[in-house]
Amino acid sequence: HKRKVGEASKRLWENPDFRKKMQQSLHRRPNYPEKRLLDILTKHFIGWRYAGDFSFFVGRKNPDFVNETENKAIDLFGEDWHTKEEEKERIDYFKERGWELLVIWCKELRQGIYFKEEYIKSVISSFINPKTLNTI
Repeated sequence: HKRKVGEASKRLWENPDFRKKMQQSLHRRPNYPEKRLLDILTKHFIGWRYAGDFSFFVGRKNPDFVNETENKAIDLFGEDWHTKEEEKERIDYFKERGWELLVIWCKELRQGIYFKEEYIKSVISSFINPKTLNTI
């Protein structure tokens, strides 16, 4: 029964009208870690935007951040919600559809109470095409 429900749910999310209706009903906004990551992306890199509001899908998956020009996406995983196995599955899923996915774990964003901006910038820089680095 659970498998049938899962398959039915997947089919619903493939329907653009259903996705739009869900997007409007959820009013998804970036949480605090997503806002911090978005600040880094918009300050230091070109072409990135927040997509965790269901405004963009790769297949049935909704990444947190996308650069459509480069076919690259970033997901910010919270340790309470995601597993290491899910990370690999998601990276493979995106790769099968012509996208590269970087998964950043929330614990990578902070060291104690301090936000690790330089570290995150270097992780993102090594992931993206160097020409998208914003030197202005």
